[in-house]
Amino acid sequence: MQETFVTYQVMAFAATIALGMFIGFASDVLRVMRNTFRPSRPMLFFYDLFFWAIMTVITFIVLISSNWGEVRAYVFIGLGFGATIYAVVLSRLCYRVLDRIMQFICVIINTIAKPFIWTFRKVMLICSRCKRMIGVGVERNKKVFRLYKRINFNKNKKE
Repeated sequence: MQETFVTYQVMAFAATIALGMFIGFASDVLRVMRNTFRPSRPMLFFYDLFFWAIMTVITFIVLISSNWGEVRAYVFIGLGFGATIYAVVLSRLCYRVLDRIMQFICVIINTIAKPFIWTFRKVMLICSRCKRMIGVGVERNKKVFRLYKRINFNKNKKE
């Protein structure tokens, strides 16, 4: 019985170390997304809030599944130890790989989107030229209408 209890605690400790490493990896993913999309300062608040809400739910699920939701000192030690291991050993490599992957994805999206963007710009250019031509026509018609009103008004006065 005692061996089983210690075994479960060791497994829970290993799970919290893995969870700490996962949280470190997820923070690198968030950092790459921040550098790629460059959100505004208020949006950063919501990014962080959403990130930590997700990490809290994941931590809760892992703690429930690994040690029945018991929060002990080794849980915090394991989370910190896993995050530290990830930060020291894997963070630079993972960040570079994630950054390259994000650049590659952006290149693919830009390649796919270029024809659509070009078409959209041409349609908008045509629409703006048509609008300008119609606007010029309307302005000319307004001038002609004003002139016509003056001429008719003067004719009505004379009669």
